Amino acid sequence: MSTQLPEDFQKLQVTDGAEQGESFHGRSKLEPEALKNKPWQRSAPMELELPTHHRRRLQFYGFPVNRDWLRGVGDRKMKPEDRPFADDTCLIAYAMQLFRFFTRITTLKYEYVRNPGDAPPDCVNADNEVLIVSICSNLKDEYRTRPPQRNVDRLQEILKAGPPRWWEDAEMDAYVKPK
Repeated sequence: MSTQLPEDFQKLQVTDGAEQGESFHGRSKLEPEALKNKPWQRSAPMELELPTHHRRRLQFYGFPVNRDWLRGVGDRKMKPEDRPFADDTCLIAYAMQLFRFFTRITTLKYEYVRNPGDAPPDCVNADNEVLIVSICSNLKDEYRTRPPQRNVDRLQEILKAGPPRWWEDAEMDAYVKPK
């Protein structure tokens, strides 16, 4: 048995794929213009008008969800060895973490908001509050960091929900500071 490598394999040269003057990812080290308009750059935030009704109150923009469904998502997706240690809040937080990952909406959180009277009955708790998955709020910093529309569409697809809307915070003393 021969211990010598085939001739064509001996001539094989391994490189990082970059030509001289290029970085590993194929972009020129010399031309910063090459970094403009790349898909990994942050997209424009979704177009969203601030609420006009009770605009001094803290409000959240999001989708109503059923607490049991949200807890079930966390329960189904969590590792079996971690489930015995997870309570309802932990399961819901895990589901929210998954939603953040799959939608790339870093501002996602769940909130209890006032029931305006037309909320889905299965999303209303005993205190007449509605659980929502919040995308952003009318607070200046959160509103400014709202996600692109395609990310919101992805979340809507995952939740199998209707369009998001503005919801008033459940706490009576939650007000937005005047500008």
